[in-house]
Amino acid sequence: MASANWGTGAKKVLFEAVLTVQEADKTVRYWEALKESSSGLAFGSSSVEAYSTVGWKRSGAKKETVLGPEGVAVDYAWDYAKTRELVEQVCARHGYKLKVVLLKSKALR
Repeated sequence: MASANWGTGAKKVLFEAVLTVQEADKTVRYWEALKESSSGLAFGSSSVEAYSTVGWKRSGAKKETVLGPEGVAVDYAWDYAKTRELVEQVCARHGYKLKVVLLKSKALR
């Protein structure tokens, strides 16, 4: 999570994921989201996002810098594919297959 508050605004970035193990078929259901919220005024920002979606899998990255009155307030980069690849590697190492789902409710079942 990246979070900052300054006199004229605020920014919060949160990565959320749900992994549910299905023992019967050795599958892990996986859902992910990068949630952002902001309020107030910033003194400038730079944001670059490039991604592609194949099936249910999102690949790509997002990088953002937000300036507050004291300089850089929030600076983060996120790579969707790297996170999922790490989860896939751990699953494979333990004999499980990763199944990416589009809806959080499907991962919770």
